[in-house]
Amino acid sequence: MKKTLQKSSLFFIGMLISLFAFAQTRSITFQTIPTGAYGQSSSIAALFTPAGVFPVNNTRFNLYLSDPDGNFNSTASNTAIGSAQTHYITFINGQIPANATAANTYKLKITAFDGSGGILATATSSFSINIQNTTGTNGNATSQTFTSPADASPFISYSMNSSIGLFGRCVASSDDVYVQNNTSTSVSLSVKNEFDGTTIPAYNNDAFVSQNQNVTVTANQKLKLTGSPQKVHYRFFQTITDAAQSNTISTKAYFFMNNDLSAPFSALLNVVCYDLGSPGIFTFKTDVDPTRVGSAYFNYPGNIYTAKWDDNTANYVTSIQDIIDKSGLLTHPYSESSCGKNVVASGQTIYNSFGPSMTVAEPSNCTQTQEALTPIQIFPKPKISYTGPTKGCVGTALTFTNTSIISPQGSKTVAGCSTPNVLYYWFVDGVQESISTNFTTSSLSLGNHTIQLAPFTGGTTYSCTPAPYETVVCIEAAPPADAARFALIDTDNIRNADTTICPTNNPFLVVNKSSTLTTGSYCSTLNYNWKLTGPLGFTEINSTVSASSPNFTVPSLLLKGDYTLTLTVSNPCGTSTAFTRKITVLERPEITVDPTNKIVCDGLNTTFTATAVGSNLAYRWQVLTTANGATYTDVTNTGVYSGATTASLGITGVTLSMHGYKYKLIVSGSCSPNDESPEVTLTVNPRPTSVISGSTTVCANTPATISIALTGTAPWSITYSDGTTSTSVTTSSSTYTFSVSLATTKTYTVTSLSDANCTAASGDRTGSAVITINPLPTITGTLSACVSSTTQLTGSATADATTPWSSASTGVATISNTGLVTGISAGTSVISYKNTNGCIKTETVTIHALPTVSIPNTNQSLCLNLTPPSITTLTPTTFTTISTYQWYSNASASTSGGTAVSTSSTFTPTNTNAGELYYYLTVTNNNGCVATSNVSGSIKVFGKPTITALPTTTSYCINATAATLTPTILNGGYGTLTYQWYSNTTSSTSGATLIPNETNATFTPPTTAVGVKFYYVVVTNGGPTSSSDCNTRTSDFTEIKVYATPTITTDPVSATYCAGATPVALSIPGATAGGYGTATYQWYSNTTASTTGGTLVASTATYTPNISSAGTTYYFANVSNGATGGASGCNNLNSAIVTITVHPLPVITSSTFATESLCISSTATSMTASATTSTGTIASYQWFSNANASNTGGTLLTGETNATFTPPTNTTGSTYYYCEILNSWGCKATTAVSGVIKIYAAATISAQPVAADYCKSVQASLLSVNAATNAPGSLTYKWFSNTTNSTSTSTGALIVRGGVGIASDVKIGGTIEIDGGSPGAGKILTSDAGGLASWSYSVGSTVVTSTTNYAITLAEAYVFYTGTAAGAFTIPAAAAANAGKTITIKNKTAFGITITPALGTFFIDSANATANTVSIGIEASNNWIKLVSDGTQWNVIRALF
Repeated sequence: MKKTLQKSSLFFIGMLISLFAFAQTRSITFQTIPTGAYGQSSSIAALFTPAGVFPVNNTRFNLYLSDPDGNFNSTASNTAIGSAQTHYITFINGQIPANATAANTYKLKITAFDGSGGILATATSSFSINIQNTTGTNGNATSQTFTSPADASPFISYSMNSSIGLFGRCVASSDDVYVQNNTSTSVSLSVKNEFDGTTIPAYNNDAFVSQNQNVTVTANQKLKLTGSPQKVHYRFFQTITDAAQSNTISTKAYFFMNNDLSAPFSALLNVVCYDLGSPGIFTFKTDVDPTRVGSAYFNYPGNIYTAKWDDNTANYVTSIQDIIDKSGLLTHPYSESSCGKNVVASGQTIYNSFGPSMTVAEPSNCTQTQEALTPIQIFPKPKISYTGPTKGCVGTALTFTNTSIISPQGSKTVAGCSTPNVLYYWFVDGVQESISTNFTTSSLSLGNHTIQLAPFTGGTTYSCTPAPYETVVCIEAAPPADAARFALIDTDNIRNADTTICPTNNPFLVVNKSSTLTTGSYCSTLNYNWKLTGPLGFTEINSTVSASSPNFTVPSLLLKGDYTLTLTVSNPCGTSTAFTRKITVLERPEITVDPTNKIVCDGLNTTFTATAVGSNLAYRWQVLTTANGATYTDVTNTGVYSGATTASLGITGVTLSMHGYKYKLIVSGSCSPNDESPEVTLTVNPRPTSVISGSTTVCANTPATISIALTGTAPWSITYSDGTTSTSVTTSSSTYTFSVSLATTKTYTVTSLSDANCTAASGDRTGSAVITINPLPTITGTLSACVSSTTQLTGSATADATTPWSSASTGVATISNTGLVTGISAGTSVISYKNTNGCIKTETVTIHALPTVSIPNTNQSLCLNLTPPSITTLTPTTFTTISTYQWYSNASASTSGGTAVSTSSTFTPTNTNAGELYYYLTVTNNNGCVATSNVSGSIKVFGKPTITALPTTTSYCINATAATLTPTILNGGYGTLTYQWYSNTTSSTSGATLIPNETNATFTPPTTAVGVKFYYVVVTNGGPTSSSDCNTRTSDFTEIKVYATPTITTDPVSATYCAGATPVALSIPGATAGGYGTATYQWYSNTTASTTGGTLVASTATYTPNISSAGTTYYFANVSNGATGGASGCNNLNSAIVTITVHPLPVITSSTFATESLCISSTATSMTASATTSTGTIASYQWFSNANASNTGGTLLTGETNATFTPPTNTTGSTYYYCEILNSWGCKATTAVSGVIKIYAAATISAQPVAADYCKSVQASLLSVNAATNAPGSLTYKWFSNTTNSTSTSTGALIVRGGVGIASDVKIGGTIEIDGGSPGAGKILTSDAGGLASWSYSVGSTVVTSTTNYAITLAEAYVFYTGTAAGAFTIPAAAAANAGKTITIKNKTAFGITITPALGTFFIDSANATANTVSIGIEASNNWIKLVSDGTQWNVIRALF
C-alpha cells in the first residue's frame, strides 16, 4: 500500500476529491460502460460514482431503463430493473426487460431513495445503449466465486453479500486469491482498485496477463490475483458476448473486499469543563488522513460506524463519508456532570467518568468490529459571581452577596465527587479587604471602586478551575439642603417672592435658580422634583426632571385661589429642603345667571335681574331704544328706572312706547376683561278690543250670522248677550261669528273681553247687532207630472228677482224662475219659492216613470283572435213594446258619446283587437217615449303577457338586504297585471310554495333563513283561462343562496401541560357551517392572544398542539362555509382564543451519587440532587430506592424529601437510589439511578481450623473453616503462617490505616500495619524486598528520615513531633532539593520551631497567618502535621495538636 501511495499520489488525491471528499450535497455520476448491443433479458451493470452522505441502513439505489425514445414517461420506464440496498456502492446489476423493443437510443437512470421513498439523488446517463430484438444472456445468473489457492489449508470460498455483489475477506490478507468462472461461457473481466483506480497483476490459469488489459476467463477456469493484493477493495466488471445471439453482450459487476479494519479513534479533550446551563461538548476525533496507512480512510466505505455516548442518549450511526465530511470530528453535548458515573476499561474501574466509545463494523456476514472506548470527565466550571449595588451613598453600608456556584468534581481514581473547598477573598481597588463568603463595607469614598471576588483553593489543583469576578461601584453624596431655588418671572425676571395674578390661558416659565452642584460628586443624575398644588378642582402636578437645572412651566391657571409651587433636588442618597412659593389667582368678572326677556301689559311694572361672580365687582345697565338707534346708553336711576348700578334693574309703569327696548348688563372687577350679558328685550302688550256687528233682517226662523272683531293676542275669552241671555265663549280667531234663528227681533252686545296677555276695559268693547224678522210666502198649482213633461206653480207676494224657484231633486224634476216644473225621472222633489224679502216656502212635486230597457251587464273576457271567440251575445230585456233598437260601443262605461255599431235586437262583440269596450242600447216604445239601456259589462280582449329573464344565482348573508328582483313585464296588449311570487327548493314549479302578500311586479327575496331557494313569478293580466292560456305567464327561476355565519357551540379549551406530556387535541365539537354550505376548518397559532397575524398549523377538524418546549402559545380555529360573492361577509368564524401553557420540566443540574460498599450501620456518603427550572421554583424532592439499576419502579422513601439524602446502612443488601424533583408547576424530572450501595456484615467463622501436631514429612490434614458471608458478596480466603501464636505480621512496607487524617487506607507496600493515630514512637520500620525503601522513626528533633528521598518527593508527607517543648524539625536538604519544591514558613518565632535547612516557615492555617498565637510541640505527644504539594510548594492542609 505504501508503494501505491508513492506511485499514484496525484491520481490518489484526485480520487480523494471526487470520491471521498464527499460534497455537502448528494449526487450520482455515471461512468462509461459498453453501449451494447444488449439482448432482451440481458444483464447490464451500470457503473457510477456516488458523492455525498447517504443514510446508513436507509438507502436504496434503483436502476431504470428508459423508453426507446430515451425518455422516462411510461410505467415500464419507471419500474426498476435493478436495485441495491446499501449506503455505499458504485454499480447496480440489472436486467433488460424481456419485452424491450429494438432501439439504440435507450438511456439509463439511477435514483437513490431513503426509507420513506424520498429521493436522495438521481442521474440519467449521457450515453445511449443499444438493444436488439434477440434474447440475451442473463449474466446475473452466472456463478463466480472467490477462493483461496486450491492447496491452501483450510480452503476458503469468500462470500459476503451476494445481494449487492460483495465478496471478500473479513480480515485483510496479502495471500493470493482466485476468481473461479463456474459457467460454460467465457467471461471478460476487468478489475479496479476503488481507491486509486489501478488494477492488479493477474494470471489466467497461472499464466501472466498484462496488468492494464481485460482478462478472459474461459469456461470453468479461474483467474489468479497475485502480486500481494493491497488492503483495499476491488470492483470487477464482467462482460459475456453471446455469439449465438448476434453477439449481444451481458455485463455484471461485483466487489472484492480486502480492507483493513482500523479504529483510529480518540478524544479531542479528556476533560470537558462547561458553563452551567449549557451542555458540555465532547468531540470524538477519527483519523481520516488519506496519506496515512491505518487511518479510517482506508476502511471499506460500506462499514458502519457507531458512536455510543454512555449517557442514555441515542447512538449516532453513520458512515465514513459523513465522518470525512465533518473533518473527522463527531461532537456530542452532555447535559449532566460525570460525577458518580463509572466506566470499566481493560478491567479497571475509571471513576467519575463517562465512557463514550466508537465502533466500526464491517458489513454483511463479517462479525469483525473494532471499538475504542475513551473515558472522559464532564464537570461544570466553578462560577465565581456575586450580586450587589452598582451605586452607593457615602457612609452607607453596601452588601455584596456571594452567588458563586462551586459544583462537585472528582478524579478518575477515587469514587465519588466532592465540592472544592474554596476560600473567598474580597478586594477593593486591588487591596484585600475581607476573607468571607459575603462582603459588607461602608468605608468607600466618593467615586468609582472596583470590587473583586477571588477564589482560593488552598493550593489544590482541580480539573475545572474558577476565575475571579469583579464589578465597579460608584459612591456619591446627597444634594445640599439648600440646593433648591427658583424665581417667578416678572418684568425684571428675578421675582423670588409670592405673587398674585389674574387667570391666564398662557403658561409661564419659572426659572430654576438652584445652586450649582458639583457633578463629580454624583454617580446618579440629579432629579429636580417640581410640585404644584392648587384649589379644589385643580389636578396636582408632580414632575421629576433629570436634566441639568431645568426650569418649570406653570400651566394655564384658570381656577381662582392659592397655588403652591415646590422644588426639591434629590438623588438616591437624599433630598434637599423644599423651596416653596405661593401664587394667588384672582377671579375674573363673570355673569353666571343672565337676565331674561320681560313681557308686560301696558301700564304694569317689571324687573331685570342677573347674578355675577368675580373680585371687586361693579354693575352697569344699558338700554337700546328706538331713539338712540344702534347705540346702547347707560341707564340712570331717573324716571321709570331704579337699581341701574345693581344686579337688578326695576321699571315702574311700562308704556307702549317702551315696547321693543333692549337691555344688557356690564360687570367689571379687578381682572379684565369685563363680562357682558346677552341683550334682553322688553315686550309691552296692548289691551284687547272688540267690535260686535251683523245687524240684519231675516225671515222668521231663518239663521242670521253675528260677527265680533277682536284685537290683541289669542286666545280671547268673550261674553255676549241678547239683552236677556248671556253666552261665554273662547276663540283663537280674531273674528268670532255665531248664528241665531229667531221668531222676533233682538239686539246683541259684548259684555266682557280678555286675551292671552291682558283684560280689556269697558271702553275697549264697542258695537251691537240688531236682528229684524220678516214673515214666510205661499205656493199654488198642480204638484205632479210625467218624466219629461211640465207643470206650472205660482207663489204669493213679489217673487225674488234673481232665483225665486228651486228644485231639491233636480234628477227627478227641475223648475224655471217662472215656476214651470219639468219631469226628469220617476220620483218626488221638494220645490222652494222665495219672495223679495228672501223668505222661502216649499212644496213636494211627484214625477211619473218612463218605459225601461236593460241589457246584460256581465263582464266578459276574450283571448285575442281566438276562434271561435267564446263570447255571450247581448240580448236586451224590455217592459214595454219596443219599436226600434240602436246599439252603441264606448271606451268608457257611459251611455253617451258612443259609436253606433248595430240596429239588431241582439249584439255579439268581436275579439280582433286587444282592449276593453262597453256597449249600450237605445229603444223607442210605441207611444214615442225613448229609453236608453244600461251599459253592458266590460268586454275585454287579452294578449299573453311577456317577462324578461331573472338573475341566475345570487348569494347573501342571513338577514342581509337582498337585491330586488325587477323583471320587465308587459300585459300582452291589455289588462291589469297581477303578480304572484313563488318559492321552491328546486328549480321547478312542482311543489312550489306561494309567497303570501308578494303580489307586486318586483320582489325582494327574504334572507331570514339559511339555505337555497328558487324563486319565480306568475303574471296574470286578468284575461280568460283557456286552452290558449292568454292570461298567464310564468318567469324563469332565480337561485338565492342564504348563508349564516358558521357556528361554534363549544370553543376549544385552554390547557396547561408539562413539557413532553401527551396533549389533548383541540376541537370545536358541534361546529357547523351555519345551516348551509360545507364546513371546513383551519387552525392557527399565535404568539399573542389575537386572531390576527396567526400562523396556519392545520386544516382539520381537530389539532393536537406541540408541547415539546416550554412557553405559551395561543390557538384559534376558523370555520368556513364556502360562501362567496354577496355572502363573503359571513363565510367564516373564528373560535375563542385558547391558551396552551407548557411549563418546563425541572433540569437536573447535578446529582452526586456514590457507589459504595459499606459495613452495616456505618455512615454512607450522602447523595445530593439539584435542579433548576426556567420558570417557577423547585418545589420538592422525593427519594426512591430500587432493587434494580433503574430510575423507575422504585419504592418511595417516606420522609426523604430533601435535596440531600444519606442511604441507610442498617440492612445488608444491594440497593440503588434515585430522586424525583418537582417544580412549582407540578412538572417532574428524575435523576439517573445511583451506583449500587452494598451493605455488608462482617463475615463470620462458625468453625475454626483445628490445631494438630505432626511428625516431620507426614502428610498434614486439610485445614478448613466454616464461614458465612452475611450477604451481599462472596467469600474469599487467604491463609497466613506465623512463628508465633499471633495474627500480626512483622515485615513489609508501611500501611497507614485510617486515623491519620485520611479517609481510607494508604498502602505503600508490604504488609506492616499500624492501627490508629500516628506511627508508634521509637519503632523502626523496614520494608522487605517488595517495599520501596527503608524507613526509620525516632524520638527527638529528627522527625522522619529515609534512606531515599521518598518522604519529600511524594505529593504528601507527614511530619511528626513528639517532644514536650519547642524543638526543631529536620528535613533532609537533599530530599527537598530532589523534590524541586519549597517549604513556605510564616511566624516561625511564634510557633517556637526551627527548620533545618532554613527554607522558610510552615504555612499552617490562613486564619493564623497574621496572628502570633499558635505554638507547636508544647502539649500532648503524637502531634502531627500533614503537608500536601500543589506542584510548586508544600502547604500544610491539616494540623492536629
